[in-house]
Amino acid sequence: MKNYVLLIAFCAFSASQLAAQTSPSSNYNNWFTYFAQYKFSPRWGMHLDAQFRADDNVERMNQSLLRTGVQYFFQPNLNATLGYAYITT
Repeated sequence: MKNYVLLIAFCAFSASQLAAQTSPSSNYNNWFTYFAQYKFSPRWGMHLDAQFRADDNVERMNQSLLRTGVQYFFQPNLNATLGYAYITT
């Protein structure tokens, strides 16, 4: 019985000294994205991808991605894209 009392006292004392997490600082990140696919004909299309990432309550741009490409559709569910990506950090 004495061991149980000591164990409970030790756990209660240890739990009051431990913290699993600290208070988070205000760190807001935003990520705006736009994905599109346009078909010009049954075989040809275009892919567009634009992403903008911002820090500090959208006051500072962190990264931007602009990707575009020309698509060729071999079958309705099989295509290939040749494109270009412009990425700033």
